[in-house]
Amino acid sequence: MGSFAGVNIDAQNLEQAVSLAEQKKILAEQKLKNGSFEQVRSEVLAQTLLDYRQDLSDSIFPDGQYYVTSDFNSQLVRFQGDARPMGGMDMMPTPVVRNFKKGELVKVGTFIKDMAMTKVKVIETDSGNFYADQNNLSKTKPAEPVITESKEEKKQKDGDNLKIMIVGAFILGYLLSKK
Repeated sequence: MGSFAGVNIDAQNLEQAVSLAEQKKILAEQKLKNGSFEQVRSEVLAQTLLDYRQDLSDSIFPDGQYYVTSDFNSQLVRFQGDARPMGGMDMMPTPVVRNFKKGELVKVGTFIKDMAMTKVKVIETDSGNFYADQNNLSKTKPAEPVITESKEEKKQKDGDNLKIMIVGAFILGYLLSKK
């Protein structure tokens, strides 16, 4: 057929070179497809595990009303797009903190936080939605702590009762002696 750069090229060699190039192209496409398939499969698996974890969280900690079992601070939930550009820079707004007191009844709901469909449990209030801390919430109202009297308070109370009994005995004796 001829020569190119000092190498003799015939039709058979040309055919083999073209065939080899086509095979490499096909293999590269298959690797790309398989790679993207593996990537898609791993993304689906990750999403499935995330859904399972969120469903598990929903079944363990369902939406509804809860009592606060101990005082805690909670921060306002920031949704995607809450950041405001200031002076050409993206700055997060200052955090808003809310204190929840023991015994308070709160309403818990589930919200989608961002475009990745991340679910978060929040305490719904008039002033916004705050992160719900499952460890500090319960369906049952927390028991009030038993207030123990100090020894001095008990002694004074017993002394007052004793004085009342003595005065009452004198009055009763006086009334009985009059007859």
